[in-house]
Amino acid sequence: RRVVYVTDRSSAAPILHPWIVTGSVYDSTSWHEAQPLRMQKKIQPYEWGTKLGFGIAGNGSRYLTSGWSTTSGTVHWNDGKSAEMRFKIKRPDREVHLSMVFFPHVTPGVWDRQRVRMKINGVGVREVTCAVKESQKSDLTIPPIVFQDNMMVISFEFPDAVSQATLGTGRDTRVQAIGMYMFEATLVEPGGGK
Repeated sequence: RRVVYVTDRSSAAPILHPWIVTGSVYDSTSWHEAQPLRMQKKIQPYEWGTKLGFGIAGNGSRYLTSGWSTTSGTVHWNDGKSAEMRFKIKRPDREVHLSMVFFPHVTPGVWDRQRVRMKINGVGVREVTCAVKESQKSDLTIPPIVFQDNMMVISFEFPDAVSQATLGTGRDTRVQAIGMYMFEATLVEPGGGK
């Protein structure tokens, strides 16, 4: 039987560790490690105006390239002080409207804020501070000059990311700042409409 486990799951290049089990799973001499494989996540095409949802039934996880943990019900939590999303796009000839909904990892009276810094293709576009434990919607308009090629790389920095285990509010050891719920990028129509 073959068994595989994954390490560096939140990186852009996770490692698959295959094992061959020739006897009982309880007998350590039955386990034989095969050559580990480093996987490179393929950048997925994105069509302007496509709404992405996250979580178990969502369609957005294929764009999460590093810094994200395994999925949960309706969100995808980050894991660490930074994270990234990558999209293969048709280079826009006009402004792009980005809309995101996420849940901040805050616990009133224990951990009162999460700062989220966002860059697109290396250009700083937004910093928000979240201080309430409820969904946050972030809308912004990006000029076309930010998109110099057919790629949209959205990188996040989370200076206040922390685990529940560190705070003493739970056992989860993931270093969390936000749970991504929804994302949409739309070309702005001439005259200001989407």
